[in-house]
Amino acid sequence: MPVAAELNIWTFYETIDTDLTDYHASVDDRVSFQAPITSIKSAILELHHEVDRPLQANHGDCAAFGVEDEYTKWKFIWKLRDAAIQAQKISAKSHKNYGLDQKVEVEVHGFYETKDRMVAGKQEKRHIRLWSTSDRLKVFLDDGPAQCLNNRLREKTVPPTRAQIINLASSRRNSFQQITMWLANRLENKPII
Repeated sequence: MPVAAELNIWTFYETIDTDLTDYHASVDDRVSFQAPITSIKSAILELHHEVDRPLQANHGDCAAFGVEDEYTKWKFIWKLRDAAIQAQKISAKSHKNYGLDQKVEVEVHGFYETKDRMVAGKQEKRHIRLWSTSDRLKVFLDDGPAQCLNNRLREKTVPPTRAQIINLASSRRNSFQQITMWLANRLENKPII
């Protein structure tokens, strides 16, 4: 039986916007901003064996099934159980090792916040930054996501320029423009996933 015939992909996606408001900003500079982190178009792979399910959750809560998603959770668990039983049966047969752990790339993303600091006698505000890396599946499985990001941090010797940083609290008008322009550029060039 071909591997592809046994392949099952379950895609869960958020239906509630995530609060991206910078609460470290002063009340006057604070901009209330809610948006989906992963769009439905970016979440769904549109593959033959894919089952896509919306979750009543924001991006941060997609890692867990909430009370509203009890039916989806149990349906997924039973399908996962069936897939595990089938995988045990298939693994008892001889198979060819394709070395996918050396071929498959895994992307790891992390968010971090810079510390307040003095620059030219002025207090610089904190920034939320995204740190990303791509590694082979074997490295990811051996080291874990935190170590993959730490390895990337050691590779990077030049800090990002001021123009590369999205300042979420510079001003009400400018912050919103910066965020929307950044998101628009990302959507034009590559889907956010």
